Amino acid sequence: MGEIRVNASGTRRSTITVLLDGEIDHVATADLRATLVDVILHRKPRRLIIDLNRVTALDASAVGALRAAHATALDTGLPTIFRTAGSPLTRELDDDDIPHSPVRRRVAAGFGAD
Repeated sequence: MGEIRVNASGTRRSTITVLLDGEIDHVATADLRATLVDVILHRKPRRLIIDLNRVTALDASAVGALRAAHATALDTGLPTIFRTAGSPLTRELDDDDIPHSPVRRRVAAGFGAD
């Protein structure tokens, strides 16, 4: 099962990064969906980054959750970036019409460092 973490940064938490790690199966997708709803509809950042760099696999429910998050973000005017540098999922995201950016993520001091 994968791991999902949220990192808020910037002034007044203007950017929120949702970091996913490992295999995102149907169990992890429930957490992912709840996290994305909370971030998009309740926290309302100025920018959302969904970092998929460390994801090794997505099941169909996770892909659906990402597509729904992208559509909801578009509807609310929230700029959203899916980061995929180093992820084996680039082709899968292309096939599912989920826009992404192969940009290396910056690690905030003390957060997500190996």
